[in-house]
Amino acid sequence: MINGFRVGLGLVLLGAAVFTSHAVMAQGDEFPQIVNERSGVPSNLGDPVGTLPLPSSATAGLGLTDAGSNLFWHTEVGFSGTVYLINTNGNVVSSFSVTANTGSAVDITSDGTFLYIIDSNSQEVDIYDMDGVFQSSFAMPFTLAGITYNPNTGNLYIPDVFGGTVDERTTAGVLVTNFPLVVGATPFTMEYDAQRNGYWVIDGTTFRAELYNLDFTVVRQSISVAPAARGVAVKGNKLYVVDRSVPEALIFDITEFQLAVPFFLDNGTNLSGSMPTS
Repeated sequence: MINGFRVGLGLVLLGAAVFTSHAVMAQGDEFPQIVNERSGVPSNLGDPVGTLPLPSSATAGLGLTDAGSNLFWHTEVGFSGTVYLINTNGNVVSSFSVTANTGSAVDITSDGTFLYIIDSNSQEVDIYDMDGVFQSSFAMPFTLAGITYNPNTGNLYIPDVFGGTVDERTTAGVLVTNFPLVVGATPFTMEYDAQRNGYWVIDGTTFRAELYNLDFTVVRQSISVAPAARGVAVKGNKLYVVDRSVPEALIFDITEFQLAVPFFLDNGTNLSGSMPTS
């Protein structure tokens, strides 16, 4: 198990080092419970089984999301703000600059038609088409670092880093509801996992990946992903978490994590009962 921390991965978000108090929860005082869906934890859970090299420069690579097939979208912040489309070997397939409209591209997700990029400098979500042409943006009321899209709801999920909650919003930015996370959570980034029908949330304080259920009432699994603590992506039975100091993404084997029921494909097909539950 990797327990070490690397320089530059502390609780600092692009210069913001002051931790604010936990936000008032929109759903009352109930917080998620933490459970383990398996009676035994395989020895490889929490240990990287490989790495994905990233084209971004050290400390600048942040965002990561599944782009289908053998592809990922990856974002780089700074003066060379860039969105890369890379394959599972880390090779660049295409790229485009976002510096004209996005000051700090810290995370990315897609609904298959548009790309939604977190701009932490402007505290907004910027929307691009798949060719990299800027479309529009909508403002957010809290510190931003992560975003994901759930094809089953058709909505975006955006964590409040210092508030410890997640907003569910339409792709136009309209608030649907707000979910509290576990007490003290510092959610840097998150990703919807279609195979397990839940959300992986990377906690920037504990360097852990928490697999929440759909309404964020239960943490179904919790594993150490240190020293990585930024962008997160899922492809089948592999979890990818960006370690921006290298730059690379650590790969974790999540084969043994229990599948959720009902089980959905990305296109919304319900496969309940056709997959194993342990």
